Amino acid sequence: MRLTCIAMGSRGDVQPYLALCVELQRSGHQMRLATHGEFAPLIREYGIAFHDMGSDPRALLETELAREMLASGKNPFRFLRTYGQLITPIIERSAEEGQRAVAGAEGIIQGNFGLMANRLTPLPVPGCAVCLQPFTPTSSRPSPFFPEIPGGRLGYNLLTHHLFYAIFWQIMGRPLSRAQRKLGLPLPDARASRAAWRRQLVCHAYSPALLPPPREMPGNHHVTGFCFLDHAPDWRPPPALEAFLAAGPPPVYIGFGSMRNERPEETAELVIAALQRAGQRGVLLRGWGGLQQGDVPGDMLLIDAVPHDWLFPRMCAVAHHGGAGTTAAGLRAGVPSIIIPYFADQPFWARTAYHAGVSPPPIPRAQLSAERLAAAIRVAVTDQPMRARAAELGRRIEAEHGTQMAARMIEEYLLT
Repeated sequence: MRLTCIAMGSRGDVQPYLALCVELQRSGHQMRLATHGEFAPLIREYGIAFHDMGSDPRALLETELAREMLASGKNPFRFLRTYGQLITPIIERSAEEGQRAVAGAEGIIQGNFGLMANRLTPLPVPGCAVCLQPFTPTSSRPSPFFPEIPGGRLGYNLLTHHLFYAIFWQIMGRPLSRAQRKLGLPLPDARASRAAWRRQLVCHAYSPALLPPPREMPGNHHVTGFCFLDHAPDWRPPPALEAFLAAGPPPVYIGFGSMRNERPEETAELVIAALQRAGQRGVLLRGWGGLQQGDVPGDMLLIDAVPHDWLFPRMCAVAHHGGAGTTAAGLRAGVPSIIIPYFADQPFWARTAYHAGVSPPPIPRAQLSAERLAAAIRVAVTDQPMRARAAELGRRIEAEHGTQMAARMIEEYLLT
């Protein structure tokens, strides 16, 4: 079959869908991944056809609106309001490119935040959805974009899911209607969207060992396991990184992915001070205030992007922002995570890892200090029961083969 997958967001949001496309192409399907232009080289490296959906997520994160969104923390209303303002200008372009991306396709895989917009639009051919977060409304847990209330009392958990969709509809409905009208397509219909959601295949690409399926999950919704993209067979680590790892005990990884830091120099100083207080070596993702290797102590190494599936198992702990993709890679590695969430679903993944006993308590980005980070590093490195739980969860996640499971379900659904 000719299949198009539409996925939007940061690399951590897009990479699981690339893994899925690679797996489906191995099974004989012709795959096209429609996303942002900056990921074209990565996608083509794996032999997958690419379609540019327009917009640059890195450029968007440099805007004043993005800074407000990053500061929204656990406030879902503030996040959704600023997110809507941020993406409204690009919705029309995305709608147009989405139509081009699915031209000639015999099936569509709706992914990520693209899924939310696509739910408002009838699909021209059979389609299914793959979510990185638990989007199925349930009383078992709140929407990943809302804070947790112990016990979910008075129907709070279920209410948050419906609130999220209602708010998202209000934000997206008007600009998407303009785009649909311009393209001569049917206008968004919330009722039809809900009906399609109850009817089509929905794969939740996270680990059932971490988040068991809720009791009331519909029969067409499944939890498949995380989708992982393993590094290319010909990839080789930088010699400086190999030498650093061989020169001492496993270090702590610290990186915040695509998250923008208002004061990068202060963040770098904080991270260096925390590692020194904890007495640990560190591998730091480059990008803070133009730091060079000569600016950090000898027991720390600055690196550019390195495949997480290679790097994280060689760490004694991983500290990051709690994005879905990075969280999955850290848990798969079988080492404790230290999560410093910024906004959106990141607090959800932070508390999920903490509840699983594989992470110290989350440190919200606004509360990050050298003292708090050092204390969390000490716990992650020395708490042996936590380290044992992390190793066991990593083994269970690896054994789920989530990419293959999701691909098999998609094949069965689209071919019947």
